[in-house]
Amino acid sequence: MKKIFTLMAVAAFATSASATTPFKNLYVEAYATPTGAGSVYINPKNDEDAQYVFEQSEDWGDSAFMKYVGGENGNGDDVQGFNKPADPASPNGTFEAKIKVEPEDGWELVCYAGAVYEDGIYGVSDVFPTFTGENQNSRQWSFEWPGSEDAMVNVNNVDCPQTGDSDGNPRTRDDCFADPSLWNEEPDTKIYVIFRRVGEELPKFDPEYEGHNATGVNAVNKITVSDGKIYNAAGQQVGKVENGLIIRDGKKVIVK
Repeated sequence: MKKIFTLMAVAAFATSASATTPFKNLYVEAYATPTGAGSVYINPKNDEDAQYVFEQSEDWGDSAFMKYVGGENGNGDDVQGFNKPADPASPNGTFEAKIKVEPEDGWELVCYAGAVYEDGIYGVSDVFPTFTGENQNSRQWSFEWPGSEDAMVNVNNVDCPQTGDSDGNPRTRDDCFADPSLWNEEPDTKIYVIFRRVGEELPKFDPEYEGHNATGVNAVNKITVSDGKIYNAAGQQVGKVENGLIIRDGKKVIVK
């Protein structure tokens, strides 16, 4: 059975964190998919974040979670991935958690996805990038697909302001840690760790496929599953179409 432990105090040196440093109350959970294919575990990305872990699963298992006050890490303007297109013109820092993965015998890691897709094909917009490199606080990151077995992924809590309360009043990192109400009841970020049996083709990550979260004709050019289903130009499955552009069995068809 999975053990849970709660940290109710922080180290004295941690109080030196500035009220203007971007930080958030974060709740992240990871799930091995399918169950039994491997074990997962979540850790803070560095020693400073480790001082602000409020609650965390202790053992490796089919799922893992962590609630903590995370600090912003550098400039993520060139990071793309699940529900986050790359936008160099709009700098945006990232909040990460370290995820560890251990496949069972006969299984291998495919990718870290934001949802589970029945067709077994995961594209760029469907997955989380993983940060690697010696200096995680620099912009000299590299991200690869699917990533290593000890990688950092970007997590977020869109409801939590980074530097103050809803009225703009300063709030220290310690204040956030001391107020459990700042964590949402459900995970802010859900990470599905996708495994497959060694030797099988699906599920797979296709770096040329924009993904299920992408829109437009270019996003559905890579739909290759010959299942007879019909998709519209946005890549959404539809029923009978009277006219217009559709995608069927991976081919674009004009219905007149």
